[in-house]
Amino acid sequence: MFSFWLSNKLRGSMLILRIVAPAMMAFIPLTSDLDYEFAETLNIINVIFFAVWMSTERAHSNTSYHSGVLRTVNRLLLPIIFFDFVIISIAMIAGHHLHWYRTFGLYFLLPFVGSWIGLTLGYVCRFFIQRRPWLGVAIILLFTLILNLIWLLFTAPIFVYSIWWGYFAGPIYDEWIPLTDTLVFHRLFSLGFAFAIFISGDLITRKLNNTITYKKFISLMAAVWLVITGLFYWRDNWGWDTSYATLEQKLNVVYDDERLTIYSDTTSKFVTRYVSARIKQVTDWLNINPAKVKIFIYPDAQTKKILMGAGGTNFAKVWRNEVHVNSDDAEFTIKHEAVHVLASSFGHPLYSTTKPGMLEGLAVAAAWDESQLTPHEWSAALYKLNKLPDITALMEPMGFWSSSSGLAYTVSGSFVRFLVDQYPIQNIHRVYASEDFKDVYELPLDTLQERWKFFLNTIELDSLDLRIATTLLQPSIFRRRCPHYVADLQKEYYTSIEMKEWDNALKLTEQIISTGTSPERWVLSRARIHFKQKKYDAALSKVEEVLNKSTLSYTMRGWALLLKADIVFCQGQNQKSMDLTHEIMTLYDQTTSVYEAALWSDHLMRHPDNGTLYASWLDAVDQNKAGEWYSVHYDKKDDAIFSYKLISYLYQTSQYDSIFSYIKTHPMAITDSSVYLKYNQLLGDAAQRIELWSEAEQYYRAAQQYAKRTTEKVQLNDRLELIHYLKNKIE
Repeated sequence: MFSFWLSNKLRGSMLILRIVAPAMMAFIPLTSDLDYEFAETLNIINVIFFAVWMSTERAHSNTSYHSGVLRTVNRLLLPIIFFDFVIISIAMIAGHHLHWYRTFGLYFLLPFVGSWIGLTLGYVCRFFIQRRPWLGVAIILLFTLILNLIWLLFTAPIFVYSIWWGYFAGPIYDEWIPLTDTLVFHRLFSLGFAFAIFISGDLITRKLNNTITYKKFISLMAAVWLVITGLFYWRDNWGWDTSYATLEQKLNVVYDDERLTIYSDTTSKFVTRYVSARIKQVTDWLNINPAKVKIFIYPDAQTKKILMGAGGTNFAKVWRNEVHVNSDDAEFTIKHEAVHVLASSFGHPLYSTTKPGMLEGLAVAAAWDESQLTPHEWSAALYKLNKLPDITALMEPMGFWSSSSGLAYTVSGSFVRFLVDQYPIQNIHRVYASEDFKDVYELPLDTLQERWKFFLNTIELDSLDLRIATTLLQPSIFRRRCPHYVADLQKEYYTSIEMKEWDNALKLTEQIISTGTSPERWVLSRARIHFKQKKYDAALSKVEEVLNKSTLSYTMRGWALLLKADIVFCQGQNQKSMDLTHEIMTLYDQTTSVYEAALWSDHLMRHPDNGTLYASWLDAVDQNKAGEWYSVHYDKKDDAIFSYKLISYLYQTSQYDSIFSYIKTHPMAITDSSVYLKYNQLLGDAAQRIELWSEAEQYYRAAQQYAKRTTEKVQLNDRLELIHYLKNKIE
């Protein structure tokens, strides 16, 4: 009775669900763009569906091993593929999708190949497992899933190329997932593997039925299996995997002691020292004696993408005490990522903690650098706006991930830092591991949350802080359109900008805007394209469109006003442009990046040459020749603002010795307090990189005198503390 129900009612239900699955996913934000998430989800569905369907199909007396497969392909597989194509095509036309090649490419590589994998598995189980072949399918699929998870845990990459389950790209969120030769080769390999299993099954069936088989054919299949085994054995060479032996050959050991090993390639000595100093700093803050940590620093995102699967995403492997970061990101992310690994000394060695609010909150609390505001200020502002999420929810996986990542991370960080500052750090150790808040603090979590909120009420905020805080109010990843599809559009957009293919870039911005991804930002990008095309009226129209949006963030408004100033300058309205830059400087005197840009524009516009100097600067920026422009105007000895900008450029291009050579011959009398702060901080950073410790400390202390915002004070205090750790590492 059970077998009859499984073979009829369940099969019917499965067929209906399989047919409507693509249409259902077209209405889910995360899969509606028919990109990677759509293809991989459909691949998993196809493997399970076809495997179970084939294993439970009733055998017909006149149906041979081969004809049974052909019958299923003709009556089930091909119609389903055709139906998928219809649904995908309708969805793409309705959604004005640009990347047909990508959608259908992913479809053929993942769900299409997955259909044959499932079909083959189902037929093999049906012919060789007499009772309940569907159970054999379930056991095999479960076994391969566990095997892939083990593979993910104990091999170097965070991606998995799986014959059975397709391609798991890893937790890389909004990174671009390209259609690579590696993926194509692996899926062809998977298809060949399925074909080899099918033919081998046929040979075994013939042998059991005493049917004639040709020895040459058996030898050929033996050779095929030998090739398959060889391809899999040397999978490192094809990019399907990276062993730790291979990884450690690519990245040499550049630092090693009893607590830390750093693997790197072209990383500067300063970055190596910096990373080791930060590890020691975090260790002291947590008050622990951790196991040895391994840090892998990659020369660039492309190398990291090939070896690990994550180009721009830096991450920690808690279960292996490893941190993987790009060289350019190491200074900004190492404290955060190191906490995840170091916390395993008091957390669970495999998964660290079951409380995501503690996992990310402790990392944010240690790094304590969340851009324009401190985590306490962000949280206090959200509290005043009645937008503060519930801490109890953030301690649970569903509650944490149902909020936007920026909101969940920052608020959790504020709460954890409050606990660290108010109670012994050992309490954090116990709660992080597994213990309940009430058992550790002798207070329930709700009461701790109320105490934290009372503390947030004591933080002084102004209207600017409240406006800035609204930028955290974004939808969660599950309510956003496919981030990989958006990343693909953005990559093509930047390529078009580099190639000066303006029309294609405009088309791409329109597509990105349709996904709901930062629409104000991308409308502003359209304005910039028109500006580069010297279509100033069109550019101004787009800028005004952005400025009229009520949802425009405070900082984005500043950049829009700056672009407007450039546009009206190019229209010959110099005075109006200068009025705008002066207005921006007044409104954004505490937003350093916008203020500096406005000050620079205003300074060049007011030059006695009636705007010629500023026009040459805009032209140099447009042609990516800022360095040449600086070299032409190198000797403006009496121009403090110019000298500051030149020093900034030298710092960005790692010419640290040149900075100090320049200031010896170009003394500056900076009167602007914001510029003076950034100038001294910049000199302190440069001195730090060439081991001028006393000079670095001197510059940081000079900058402290002009620090207004809490974030500025926090950053300078952190730099001064870092000097202590760096000096100890050198000595």
